[in-house]
Amino acid sequence: MEEAKVFDENRDDRPLAGIPVLLKENINTNNMPTSAGSYALKDFIPNKNAPVVDKLIENGAIILGKTNLSEMSYYMSQKNPSGYSSKKGQTTNPFNPLVLSPLGSSSGSAVAMATDMAVSSLGTETAGSIVAPASINSVVGYKPSRGNVSGEGVIPITYSLDTVGPITKTVEDALLTYNAITDKKIEIELNKDALKGKKVGVVKSDDAFDKALTEKLREFGAEVDIVEVDISKIDLEFILSNDFKKDLNHYLETYNAPIKSLDELVAFNKEDKEVRMKYGQTYLENSLNPKRDDKRVEDIINLSKDILNKTIDDNKFDVLVFKDNNIASLAAGAGAPEVSIPFGLINNAPVGATFFGKAGDDANVLKLAYSFEQLTKLRQIPK
Repeated sequence: MEEAKVFDENRDDRPLAGIPVLLKENINTNNMPTSAGSYALKDFIPNKNAPVVDKLIENGAIILGKTNLSEMSYYMSQKNPSGYSSKKGQTTNPFNPLVLSPLGSSSGSAVAMATDMAVSSLGTETAGSIVAPASINSVVGYKPSRGNVSGEGVIPITYSLDTVGPITKTVEDALLTYNAITDKKIEIELNKDALKGKKVGVVKSDDAFDKALTEKLREFGAEVDIVEVDISKIDLEFILSNDFKKDLNHYLETYNAPIKSLDELVAFNKEDKEVRMKYGQTYLENSLNPKRDDKRVEDIINLSKDILNKTIDDNKFDVLVFKDNNIASLAAGAGAPEVSIPFGLINNAPVGATFFGKAGDDANVLKLAYSFEQLTKLRQIPK
């Protein structure tokens, strides 16, 4: 409150001056715990902020607090519900808490936006963990191209894929937040008619969604084709199992965490299974002795890029769109930008139309996603 009063009393032209922002609790802050939801790290306060946090503060943001997440960014156990962590318990979906999952590891950041707890939030995505919770909570999720935003000072699953990005209520807020956390700024003019005359590839998912989306896009002046994309050979699970132990240990050692290795974390959790690993820790245990092959990781990433680029180039698409996080693994492997836009309700559950393009094509994807957002205005508010 004291920070907010200062902004009220003094003119400040910084882009996020006085704007409250929430952070997923795997992003380092030097005055609040950073735990990734793990009981072992519940009181761990790093000695310095992640670079994205410093940039937010430099741009005038008020760091309001941390949001819950799926423990270890949903790399704890197959049985672990989305939004559950040993530290904070279960995050619920505000649209139907007993029926709908909050989805993705950045569930708390998305729920915070749906329930208007702040103006903006940061999440992280390995494969779908920004766009999935954004879709099911009827908010906007933007995963930038890999490498556009620093991932330093973030508890990782894999440095090969992990990406920090904003979850907000509008595309404009997502762009504003993005520009506040990176040196690779995007200076564009947003235009609600940007879709007119563009060729859009709707990635086949389910008939009802594809039909509704296609009709809307054509109504807005876009040329639309339904396209099928084979992602069966994109083995992201291998990348995660290959990198997790190495990358987590690097983080724990670099920031002098109370637990210094994955082996220590697994042993610590076993000392009180009901509290520290209520739903098990199979992902952690299976990562203790990985069969590492960095060349295979590189090959999977290159294959993802090839599939995405060929799909766009062969069909002369300006952008691709898919339902929720249906083929987020392709965007993850390719390091491609995604922007999820609220698309109303289907069977009483929020859905999102997720726009994505080639790696580095963030400006174009944001422009077309903004156009769709403005022409549909289908964001839902939980009752």
